[in-house]
Amino acid sequence: MENIFNNKYLNQKKLVKDHFYYLVSNFSELNQKQIDYLSINIVKNAQNYKAGSPFSKLIHEFSLTSNEGIVLMCLAEALLRIPDVTTINDLIEDKIPIGDWKKYIKNDKDLFVNISSIAFLLTGKIVEEKVEENKNILGKVVKNLSGPILRNAIKQAINILAKQFVFERDIKKAINFSNEKKHDKYTFSFDMLGEAAVTYGDSDRYYSQYEEAIIETGKGKNPHKKSISIKLSSLHPRYERNKLDLLKKELFPKAYKLTELGRENNVDICFDAEEADRLNLSLFIFKDIIESKLIDEKYQGFGFAVQAYQKRAFFALDWLKKYLNKVNKKINIRLVKGAYWDTEIKVAQEQGFIDYPVFTKKFATDISYLACAHKLYENDNVFSQFATHNAHSISYIKTLFKDRDFEFQKLHGMGDEIYSYLEKDENFKCRVYAPVGGYKDLLPYLVRRLLENGANTSFIHQLKTKDFDVSKLVQSPLAKIEKLDEDKIKKPIDIYGDRKNSKGLDLSEEDVVESFQFNGKFKDIKAYSLINGKDIKSDKEIDIKSPHSSSVLGKKYFADEKISETAIESLKEYSSKWKKFPIEKKAEIFLKFSNLIEDNTNDIIEICAKEFW
Repeated sequence: MENIFNNKYLNQKKLVKDHFYYLVSNFSELNQKQIDYLSINIVKNAQNYKAGSPFSKLIHEFSLTSNEGIVLMCLAEALLRIPDVTTINDLIEDKIPIGDWKKYIKNDKDLFVNISSIAFLLTGKIVEEKVEENKNILGKVVKNLSGPILRNAIKQAINILAKQFVFERDIKKAINFSNEKKHDKYTFSFDMLGEAAVTYGDSDRYYSQYEEAIIETGKGKNPHKKSISIKLSSLHPRYERNKLDLLKKELFPKAYKLTELGRENNVDICFDAEEADRLNLSLFIFKDIIESKLIDEKYQGFGFAVQAYQKRAFFALDWLKKYLNKVNKKINIRLVKGAYWDTEIKVAQEQGFIDYPVFTKKFATDISYLACAHKLYENDNVFSQFATHNAHSISYIKTLFKDRDFEFQKLHGMGDEIYSYLEKDENFKCRVYAPVGGYKDLLPYLVRRLLENGANTSFIHQLKTKDFDVSKLVQSPLAKIEKLDEDKIKKPIDIYGDRKNSKGLDLSEEDVVESFQFNGKFKDIKAYSLINGKDIKSDKEIDIKSPHSSSVLGKKYFADEKISETAIESLKEYSSKWKKFPIEKKAEIFLKFSNLIEDNTNDIIEICAKEFW
């Protein structure tokens, strides 16, 4: 697993050119005509597909290129973090007035878009408290309605959106709905809506939901055609690398039991991919499950998702090929592009990491996805599942896997226009990723979908754009390879431009964890007062004791009255000199001090951890 551990922050240009480019370009050159032909047919069919979902129409209407789209995204993302109704109302009041919602209400618009636009317009009117006369009907209506009623309009609009996105409210209804004849060509993966657990109560509640979902699916019709998606972070409130020992005691038994239930009920289990700082931790858990007695010739329904936008995905799949061959066991792998991109970028910048764990260019992620598909093709111990709505990716994979069994995956409520072309193929296999749960749990999921599909680079978004160029929409991501040299997103250390960002420690990485095992460097410590760069010893000697073991770590010598007076006099004397220092010299001293702190971070942390005071 060393290759996985060592390549989290690998330079993306080097990674694409050294590991991906020739693999993907050689296959593309040999199969270009077939890939292009299929891609173009998929897109042309999608153009003529009439039953577009309300959701896709809404994200197209309120694109992230528009002010209104950005307002809705900021609002939806913020709503995730607000626990009380009062603050939610205040936020809506603040955000919704920013936008020209009237322009989205037209006779030729979809009814759903019009209703949503009216809701946003009404909400905006009341909170702006404009005094000018409104001659239109909507203006007159506004004057006779209270603020709370109008603010409720946006909540209703979000509920309309939720009804489009949630497959069903509970697992029994979801199973019944999936069994309807119109779904005959599809299999399903039920995603029990919910995010990472914050408390043990949360984790118990989520575990019960998963348990019920697996048992109910097993009771239903054709359980082997359905699977359950599980988030490991929802099973424990401290799903962090530095809690590995605790998680092996408290989380692993839950993950094991759910997999065992899947085996007993003939239901596939897929553990979802999460943030980059949880990859190593997840792999440790998955490895223990694979090596258990649960995975054998009788049950090969265990699997997990791999995110192609993580730089380590290719190396994770390379390791998996060798590992599964060694243990001689088969599992499922769900290859996705990734849903936390903005979070990964923000975290790396805030924490001052050396680089980003994900590709900063969309086409690089697309190339990585195709390279990862090759790794899956080489692995005889994996059943490959490809989650994508991109016509070129679909065509490439279909061509690559023409002699192998595999399946595509799509999100419920999206991608229907893409996969409708493939439905007529008798070997067509596609699994619908179907969210199940109450609408109140939808927002985190919804925001990720909005970000993915409202972005300018999204295939779904481009497909909905008027007069789009078919040839550009289906072109290989390799066509943009020369743009690898463009660095529009600066590395975390350079984000401030005029000054360096402070360096952070990625506590989820194995080399960092190893560095904090502490080698006993600090023994028999002597802590003195410091005056003018010299240690000053007093007669007030006190033992430094470890608070957790009571062992003596060294001696400390507190300043007496004489030492204190000397220190104060020294400061007074130096203050006049300090005032005369030019600002450049002061800045140089501060920077040198900052660099010394960064260069000695591990020593400082060891001193703090052992509490040498």
